[in-house]
Amino acid sequence: NRSPANWTLFAVYHDESAPLAKDWTQRFSDTLRFHKAPYNFANIRPIKLNAGEDHVAGIKRSLNKDSITGKEMILCFLTESGQRGKTTYENVKKFSLQTGILTQCIDVDQNSKSYEKKTGRDSQNIQ
Repeated sequence: NRSPANWTLFAVYHDESAPLAKDWTQRFSDTLRFHKAPYNFANIRPIKLNAGEDHVAGIKRSLNKDSITGKEMILCFLTESGQRGKTTYENVKKFSLQTGILTQCIDVDQNSKSYEKKTGRDSQNIQ
């Protein structure tokens, strides 16, 4: 019976999505613990973006390259849809592929067609 590996979870968000990002991140971590996943997020680090700052810049500002161990995951809460949202997503994806850090983008734009399906009303059922 092995104890789970401790990972660091980074939550990257703009000010307007802070409550949802905090709640979503905590429930994600709690769900893994509840299901006895082989890893848990012993360290949850919020990265609040400055006005006009993109997600990758915020990650680079907050991430110490020397401390990357391969036990990190980044959740990016995207507040924009359309072309800007797609550009942000592509930049995060490119960063993830270059660094090897596990990254997941979550659409939290309330004007997005898929908002309720992905994060709104159904967010209580994240598993």
